[in-house]
This record gives sequence, structure tokens and C-alpha cells, in this order.
Amino acid sequence: MKTLKLVMFGWSSNRYVGSFAVTRVYRRSGLWLAAGAWTSSISPLLEKYAPIRPVKGQALLLKTDRTVVNHIIKRKKIYIVPGDNHHVQVGSTTEPEAGFDCHSTAKAIAELTDGALSLVPSLATASCCENLGRFAPQISFKKVFPGVCT
Repeated sequence: MKTLKLVMFGWSSNRYVGSFAVTRVYRRSGLWLAAGAWTSSISPLLEKYAPIRPVKGQALLLKTDRTVVNHIIKRKKIYIVPGDNHHVQVGSTTEPEAGFDCHSTAKAIAELTDGALSLVPSLATASCCENLGRFAPQISFKKVFPGVCT
């Protein structure tokens, strides 16, 4: 068991501005750092030892005038999840090359729409409420850790 002193790093506009150590000492056999896709930007040491990159995922939030999906549907890269008040989420793209660019793309919207309509044709009359862009962390050995990181 190692002794670890918790250290805080200060950042402003992507620039390191200082750090300080918490006076309490924690004795733990391991450490969890939960910064998601932003982990590598916390410290140069984390960039070196935990090279985590963002993987962008896009999804659509649709609204229908009636319930058209009662359960989760998934086929290949497309999933459809029913929500409250006749909302349906359609996802998702996987775009490691996008970095932290959160803008929706016409290509992704077309792929998601085409995929959703192939699974549930009655979604053709749904209105698009929102284009969603999220980031998940990917570590250097190409493992994507699912979760919503905004």
C-alpha cells in the first residue's frame, strides 16, 4: 500500500497556472481518475502515461406524434431508444478522427436517419428535435469506454 497525497492542478485557458497538495494523506492501493476524454489534458504526466483521446459520437433526438418504438432496437452501428413524450434517440456514429469537434455533420445525420428508417420505417414522419454530439474516452490500445461525456 502506497501513501498518496492528493494534488490539485490549476488550469486557465489551456494553460497551467499552479498546483497545490491537500494536507490529508490517503492510503490506497490504486487511484481512479475520472476525467473521461479530457484526462490527458490535465497534466503532461497523464498525457505520457494515460494517452486518452476523445471519440466523438453523434446521435439524433426525434419526436413522433405517437409511440412507434416500445423497446431498444440495435442493428450493426445503429440503435434506437424510446424516450418520454414520444421522443426517440437514434445513434450513433464513432469518429475518433474528429477530436473535440462537437459539430453535427450532414453525413452523420444522413447515416443515422437512413439507419433508423431501415429499422423503423414509421419514423419517416418524425421531426428532428436535436442533433447530439458527445465524447467518449479512447485509450491508446484503441479501447473505447462507453459513456456520455459532454
